[in-house]
Amino acid sequence: MRGIPSLVLCCLLSDAGATAQPNEPAAKPAIFGRVTDKDGKPAKNIQLTAWRVDIPVINFSSFRSVITDQEGHYRFEDLPGSEYGDVAQDREYLVFASDLEAGYSYISQYPVYRAHAPVVRVSAQHPLAEFNFRLPPKSGFLSFRAMNRATGAPIRGATIDVFLGDELRKGVLWGDQGSDKPVLVPPNCDLLIHVKSQGYEESYVSAWRGKPIRFTPGERINIDLLLEPEQSARGAPH
Repeated sequence: MRGIPSLVLCCLLSDAGATAQPNEPAAKPAIFGRVTDKDGKPAKNIQLTAWRVDIPVINFSSFRSVITDQEGHYRFEDLPGSEYGDVAQDREYLVFASDLEAGYSYISQYPVYRAHAPVVRVSAQHPLAEFNFRLPPKSGFLSFRAMNRATGAPIRGATIDVFLGDELRKGVLWGDQGSDKPVLVPPNCDLLIHVKSQGYEESYVSAWRGKPIRFTPGERINIDLLLEPEQSARGAPH
């Protein structure tokens, strides 16, 4: 997968298609529609994902992905999770942008999306569901580098947790490894960053002692963090 939001998600959701006549073959279930950007222009070449909501997220069979065309149109015909039941029955799906390179991530946009996202329903009576929507604001791009405060050497395997500033118990991201690729985080939210690594004290810019960071949509921020070796680990090579 290439890589849901106050995020404004402007959606038009409607079910299309009528029950097949007795001598006509039943329509194959599908979700289709058109995606536009914040200016109302076609969102072309953007990856979208359909998630069948009654199947756990950890099960990859609950997802399918497609790419929008030059006019922003898309169509899911191979609906996810068919092996868990007939998709022609009353099933509910979420359709969302999941293009990491373009700045769209279900994980980073989920904190707000979960409260506003409409579901797309597909049933035997209405096997064709049209869902047109506008892309949410892009995520922020967070890059971080952890270094040994005593030596200045880079720390391999440091992990990062991101929390909504007013909801410390509701993490946004957990355990993403520091790398050349940035982590996508929710825009327009106060975020608290917590970086840690085995053998080191927790980051002084942390979820418990640090200052909130806010990203504008599409903003890129690089953070260098100095981690203090734990007392028992001082003097040992890292």
